[in-house]
Amino acid sequence: ALSTDHEATTETMLQRADIALYLAKENRGDVQVYRPEVDQNTVARLSLMADLHTAAVNQDFELAFQPQIETATGRVVALEALMRWRHPTRGVIEPDVFIPLAENSGAIRQMSQAAIEGALVTLQRLRGEGHDLSMAVNLSARVLSNLEVPAWVEQMLLETSVPSARLTIEVTESTLIADPQRALRVLAELRERQQRVELAALHLLELLAG
Repeated sequence: ALSTDHEATTETMLQRADIALYLAKENRGDVQVYRPEVDQNTVARLSLMADLHTAAVNQDFELAFQPQIETATGRVVALEALMRWRHPTRGVIEPDVFIPLAENSGAIRQMSQAAIEGALVTLQRLRGEGHDLSMAVNLSARVLSNLEVPAWVEQMLLETSVPSARLTIEVTESTLIADPQRALRVLAELRERQQRVELAALHLLELLAG
């Protein structure tokens, strides 16, 4: 941010630098200089990003469940868990607005954990009521750079006693993954841990049967 305005304060310059930083993060690797024409929209988005962090910490997001129906019978066979955010003053914020903000700000990890945990708890309850359903959860490709993901997914599967085959993790991303090799490593470990949980569940059933 260049100080071309002699009346600009230190606080104003820092705010302008934050706006340029946000613009640079939208396309990783970019260098951006503050421009007045992007100020109004970006200030609002920066404010929304601050609210997003608060919502992520307080787990103020909701899960909506979209059914997948077998056309031949009309029976619900699976659900897709979708994250929703109802802002206290702005109302419903669309996912195509808050998901990119979450990815750029780092809040996406907390949101992803909450989504998978909420989905598995819901699936556990439904299975207890006699509904043998599968659940799909979207996971941002940027979360796959975190090597801890497989461990906490495995832990949540064990805590809820949901068969790992009933959880489908869908990776949706419109931009290139910064570290594809790391992402593939995480995906491979997720699959390995899924098989491990499945074998543990089968062993437990054999013990109970014996």
